[in-house]
Amino acid sequence: MRRWAAGTFPGLDPDFETQQFISYWRSEGRRKRNWHDAWQKWIRDSAQRASQRQQSRPGNVIALATGQPLVGTDAKVAAHSALTEQLRALEARETS
Repeated sequence: MRRWAAGTFPGLDPDFETQQFISYWRSEGRRKRNWHDAWQKWIRDSAQRASQRQQSRPGNVIALATGQPLVGTDAKVAAHSALTEQLRALEARETS
């Protein structure tokens, strides 16, 4: 099952997701007919939520060329620097 999860959704941590799955269903106190199918659905749902979070990144997050996102102060400084460059380019066009 871990190989399936890691191979199908390489961005997810199968151990973490499994612990989340176990905790959730223990807290619910309910049973499933097929725990294997329920776990696979949990993994697919987690992957979908992760993908949606990635796509709806806030505007103050800037991805580096390495793919690592900038957040917080680093993102703000990078955004301000980019805006400054855009304004300088606009000003240069207006004065020419």
